[in-house]
Amino acid sequence: MKRMICIILPTLFLFGFSIVTHKNITDKAFDYLPEMMNGFRNKFQSPIINSLPPYYMLPDLEEPGHTLEKIAQLTEQYYNTLVADLEQNNINDAEQNIGRIAHLIGDAVSPTQNSSETWGEIDDYYDFQITDPYFDQIKITRLDQNGLIEIDNIYNFTLELCQSSTSHTEYLITIYNQYKDSPSDVFDNTKQIFDEQISIGIKALQDVLYTAWIEAGRPNYDNDPGNGGCSYYMLTEEIE
Repeated sequence: MKRMICIILPTLFLFGFSIVTHKNITDKAFDYLPEMMNGFRNKFQSPIINSLPPYYMLPDLEEPGHTLEKIAQLTEQYYNTLVADLEQNNINDAEQNIGRIAHLIGDAVSPTQNSSETWGEIDDYYDFQITDPYFDQIKITRLDQNGLIEIDNIYNFTLELCQSSTSHTEYLITIYNQYKDSPSDVFDNTKQIFDEQISIGIKALQDVLYTAWIEAGRPNYDNDPGNGGCSYYMLTEEIE
C-alpha cells in the first residue's frame, strides 16, 4: 500500500501547483463566495477541500497532450457538466466536477506549468520549495472591487488565464537559474508574481462557480431562506 501511495500522489499534480497550493486556492475561493451562495458553500466546501478524491486525475493533461487549449477545453467541458449536475441535483457528480474545475483553474494560473520550458525540474522546484512552504506569506487580494462576474465564454476565459500566466515564464527561469540554491532568495524575487497569480486563481474559480450556480437556476442547498439574499462580500482588503 505504501508503495502505491508513493506512485500515485506525485502524478496527481503532474502539472500546475502542488496539492497544498491547489487546496488553498480552492479553500479561499469557497470562503469568500457571496452570501447568497452560503448554501452552495456549505454543501460542497468540506467534501472538496477535506478529501483528495475530488481533485480527480486528469490524464488528458499529461504530456504531450498538455496545452493551454486543452486546459480551456476541459474546463469548459466540466463546467457544462457541472451546470447539468446542479440542475438535476446530482451532488456526487457535481462534487467531482467542481474538483476538476478547481484543479484546472489552478493549473491555468500556475506560471511554471504552461510552458514546456519549465516542466519537470523548474515546475517541481517552484511547487515544493516555493509556493508550498511559503504559502502563508503570500498576499492574497480580491482584484475586482465590484464583486463576482458572470463569465460569457468559459473557454476563452480560461485560455486567457493560461496565456497571461506564461508572461512570467522567462523571468521565473532566470530567477531559478540565478538563485535556485537559496529558496528564500527565489521567493523574495518572485513573491509578487505568486501574490498576483494565486489571487487571480481564487477570483477566477469564484467567478466560474458563481456563473455555474447562476446558470443552473441558483439552487438553494440551505433550509434557511435567509441565506438566499443578494448581497456580496465586497472585499477590497487583504484576505487573511
